[in-house]
Amino acid sequence: MAHWIGTHTPLGKGKVYTSFPAQTDYAEYISGTIYSDQEGKLEIQQAFLPVYASEGGENFEEDIKKWAEEGNWALAPGAIPPVEGTEEASKITVKAGERIAFKCFAVAPYWRLVYTNGGVDQKEFALEARAFERGRI
Repeated sequence: MAHWIGTHTPLGKGKVYTSFPAQTDYAEYISGTIYSDQEGKLEIQQAFLPVYASEGGENFEEDIKKWAEEGNWALAPGAIPPVEGTEEASKITVKAGERIAFKCFAVAPYWRLVYTNGGVDQKEFALEARAFERGRI
């Protein structure tokens, strides 16, 4: 099963979008597309998160937020395209007006996207990604 993360809500200058964590399940890859009318940086992050028990699952969303705060989020390895001139393979520079497709290996059970907008308010922004198994669309 593919888990989708995304937003089309423009960000103000210097603002950060952090997606809700999603599970990779049996996925081998995380891939997506991004467009911004202003420059910014995208990070694909993955983590092994602590587990909290909820009675009857009624506090599930609260537990996930707690996980996200306490998680050891790491940059995903081998993202395509890499940032030129650095070893930070999963920080992707998005130039103003550029559309980028990206992909990386899924190495942990949870993943999220973190996008930091540059110094100008966005008017247009689209970020979408999913985790998937090889051979499935």
